[in-house]
Amino acid sequence: MAAKPLIRRTLVAATALLGTALLPTLAHATPAAAPAGSKINLEVRGEGRGDDAHSALLTCFPAGGSHPNASAACDELRAVNGDFGSLGAHQANKVCPMNLDPVVLTARGTWRGKPVDFTKRFSNRCVAEAQTGTVFAF
Repeated sequence: MAAKPLIRRTLVAATALLGTALLPTLAHATPAAAPAGSKINLEVRGEGRGDDAHSALLTCFPAGGSHPNASAACDELRAVNGDFGSLGAHQANKVCPMNLDPVVLTARGTWRGKPVDFTKRFSNRCVAEAQTGTVFAF
C-alpha cells in the first residue's frame, strides 16, 4: 500500500518538472503570423470631355470596403499576389470594340503590407476590364 502514495508523489513531481521545463519555451513562442491587411484606393477616370472619375475602396483580409464585388476582386488579386499588371490574364480572349474612349486606372495603397502604386491607360473601358478583371469593375 505504501507504493501507491510514492507513485502518486513521483508522478506529481515529474509533472511539475516537465511543466517548469516547458514554461520558457512557451513564453518565447510566437503566434502564427496572420496575413497583413490590404487597403487600396481604386479609381477609373475617363479622358473624354465631361468624364467623371469613379472610385472605390477595396480592403482584403477580410474583403470589404466600398467595392461592389470586394470578395471576387480580392480573390483575383490574391491569385496574382497583388501584381496589378498580371490581372485579367484569364480574360485575354474577351472581344472588345475598337473605339477610342481612353480610361486611366489607378490603384494606391497597400497589399499585404507592401505599397501599391499602379497607373495604366487603356483604349476603352472594355479593354481595361478585360485586362484587370473585376478589380476595377465598379
